[in-house]
Amino acid sequence: MPRPREPKQCILRGHNMCRNSTSYVMVSTHRAPKQWFLSKVETINSFENWKQNLLYTLSSDSTFAPFLADGVTWLKKISTQPLQGLKSHGATIPLSRRLTARQKANFLEQMLGQIANYCPLFHAVPW
Repeated sequence: MPRPREPKQCILRGHNMCRNSTSYVMVSTHRAPKQWFLSKVETINSFENWKQNLLYTLSSDSTFAPFLADGVTWLKKISTQPLQGLKSHGATIPLSRRLTARQKANFLEQMLGQIANYCPLFHAVPW
């Protein structure tokens, strides 16, 4: 009886490997690096890396991905626009996936909170 595959950690980059009958083969796992905090001093490259990693991480969450699609917009949250211009899903969306405008606004707030969590506070310097 063949032995079950045993996961083994690769030394380089933590890739998972499984042993088949005679050798180890790579098992594909696609994960973004853990999100890091943006510092107050960044290069263009380090900022772009941070931004792309954050976008990838957020887009992998089904509640945040719709807000990251091309052409999606929302309004500033003010007392006259508490739902930020978001509309409820119509009858064309299956009931199990249908969201109200309030639910969408809540998910948007959570996503924006995630982004803000990794950004430092910048204080204006009076000239």
